[in-house]
Amino acid sequence: MPSDTSRMRASDEDRDRVAGLLQEHHAEGRLTAEEFAERMNAALGARTLGELDELLADLPHLDRRHYQLPDAGINRRPDRL
Repeated sequence: MPSDTSRMRASDEDRDRVAGLLQEHHAEGRLTAEEFAERMNAALGARTLGELDELLADLPHLDRRHYQLPDAGINRRPDRL
């Protein structure tokens, strides 16, 4: 019998991950302030992974390579490490 992960209980880490993604989408202009507030409240109160997935269903996947720290590509001199 296949498992239905959408009914699995969400952890604090799962809720925090979705909250972070919502913040990034809001910063990119995909969510209005009102939509962002509604989804954040829903994310923090979500009980299942399915509830969290629904909050991101209409948003594109974020490519994490675009969200590196500013100095991630800087070549540092060995004496500066």
